[in-house]
Amino acid sequence: MSDHKQLFRQWLLLRRLASAHRGYTVQELADQFRVSQRTIRRDLKVFRDLGFPLESQVGPAGKQFWRLRSGEDLTRITFNTDEAIAMALLKPALEALQGSFIYDAAQEAFAKIHALLPESVSQYLQRMASVIYATPIRRTDYSPKSEVIEQVWIGLEESRVLQMRYHSLSAPRPRQYRVHPYAVVFHRGALYMVAYSENHQELRHFKVDRILAVEVTKQGFRRDPQFNVQKHLANTFGIIPGSGRPQKITVRFAPQVARYVEETQWHPSQRCARRRDGSLDVTFQLTNTEELKRWVMGFGPRACILRPKALREEILQELQAAAQQYLPARSR
Repeated sequence: MSDHKQLFRQWLLLRRLASAHRGYTVQELADQFRVSQRTIRRDLKVFRDLGFPLESQVGPAGKQFWRLRSGEDLTRITFNTDEAIAMALLKPALEALQGSFIYDAAQEAFAKIHALLPESVSQYLQRMASVIYATPIRRTDYSPKSEVIEQVWIGLEESRVLQMRYHSLSAPRPRQYRVHPYAVVFHRGALYMVAYSENHQELRHFKVDRILAVEVTKQGFRRDPQFNVQKHLANTFGIIPGSGRPQKITVRFAPQVARYVEETQWHPSQRCARRRDGSLDVTFQLTNTEELKRWVMGFGPRACILRPKALREEILQELQAAAQQYLPARSR
């Protein structure tokens, strides 16, 4: 088992043990995580060796129950000024994951860190946090999806097939899917699961918001050892996958927005070239143009596709159709 899978499991296992009132038996934990008792015992030994406040007690029928003692500090933490500022900057960035178990665990961690800090440093952090704000645009509330996210996480960690009920934008009603989860991608305030779909016999992207129910099955799968999520998304302008060889796309931006476009890396393949009149030509290498098209159209008359010709004509048709929506009814 790879290191990242082991760490995922151990993180989830620690969460279970920390929230347990009476604790869990090794068999119960093995059943929950679909691993052997030997694996669970090995994880418990790792926790003990690292100094986690792990305890066991004998319950009914002589069964041994394991849990983490609450209210104990693992260690004393000290921060210098730069580190304290970094913590203040990091907390608002997690607001986009509000409602997920990742967010909840992070908030608990922040609270514990504040409790360990000297009062003066804690107050300083709170002042810093009060002047940093993450806008709520494109923010998703994942509170109703906490169980879904956890099931997806377990499927990723254990390489288990997921059985899920999913309602795509293009489908009139939800469908059942069997998928092999490969990665989770955070894109524009939303979570997406990259997974091999048995229904489609190919890799697909599933927005977590649209997963209505999911169950980790007992069936495992062999994850493609060559898969790399960064390479998988390298030729997309966001999250919509493409196929075939990347094509070169050139966009011309007017002088009014040239500096705004230039100061941000919108895609790893972008190349910028200033023109004498102050306009900017930007090229991209992409296999899917849908998200790029929306982005360019958002600039209105200050951006124009130069090539390829087919994409230019496609946008022209969409702009003409959009203009019709603004004409008086008698003119249509």
